[in-house]
Order: sequence, then C-alpha cells, then structure tokens
Amino acid sequence: MLAIDAEIRTQSTSLANEMIGLLSDPTGQDDDISRQVLGYYLVEKAIVGAAVSIVYDDLPQLGQSFLKVATTTSANSASHATNFYSNPLMPQATFTVKGPIAA
Repeated sequence: MLAIDAEIRTQSTSLANEMIGLLSDPTGQDDDISRQVLGYYLVEKAIVGAAVSIVYDDLPQLGQSFLKVATTTSANSASHATNFYSNPLMPQATFTVKGPIAA
C-alpha cells in the first residue's frame, strides 16, 4: 500500500506502477485475480488516506489527491474486471433452481 502514498506524494503513477511490478513479479502474483485484489486494496488505502488527511491531519488538498487516485484506480480496476469477465474464453457460471424456493 506504500505505492499509493508514493504516487500521491510524488505525483508519479509510473513510480507506483514500478513499485507494484517489483513486488508482484517475483512472487508470481501478476494474474487477473491478483490484480483485482490489489486494485481493491489500493482504492481502500486511498479512501482511508483521504479521510485521515481531511479529518485528522487538516490537510484537505492531500485528501483530495488521495480521492483523485482512488477514483482513477477504481475506474481502471472496474474496466479491467469488465474485460476479464466478458472474455469469451472465461467460463460462465450458470445456476438452475429445481423445486420451490422458500421465502
């Protein structure tokens, strides 16, 4: 989650992406699911950072920077998820309910 702090404070998305790559490549966690989980945690970290910066540190501009990164990261993750799950090679789950469903 240090990558979010580095991105905010240096205004460098490429630095954050390089940090993430340096950590995910050696561990082999560079698949679609790992990227989705990481995206979730990056957005969560950015939202918490925004709240702390605005409410407790009285740094609203830093909080706005965190929110901007959260929005961008969330949009990128959502776009990636849409592409991943709409892939025709991805198995599609189907469910069949037999019999009455209790309310």
